[in-house]
Amino acid sequence: MHLRHQSPGMTLIEVLVALVLLSIGLLALGSLQLDSLRSVRAAGVHSRALALGQEVLEQARADSSGAPDTSAWSARAARVLPSGRVRIDSGAHLQVTVSWRDGESSRARMALEGAP
Repeated sequence: MHLRHQSPGMTLIEVLVALVLLSIGLLALGSLQLDSLRSVRAAGVHSRALALGQEVLEQARADSSGAPDTSAWSARAARVLPSGRVRIDSGAHLQVTVSWRDGESSRARMALEGAP
């Protein structure tokens, strides 16, 4: 009958399994960090688009001559948003549509409406 002597240290297999589990956990944390950074960036762009649209509406309300100059606002949108554009439709209600590139190939847009 052989009695096996148990050593107080870890075996090589246990160390390798621990390293694999640690690596998987660190990769998951890295992925979460990247997703978080993308979300923060998208929220920032969305906030800038909303602020730009609100500025256009406010200027249109303050200006008695009608709808503001679309080309000037589109130029500003192109500076503050990725591939940004502004479209202004005036009628019974003033509608401002701000659009921008969201990611590689998709476009996002936001429409605001108010009294002229």
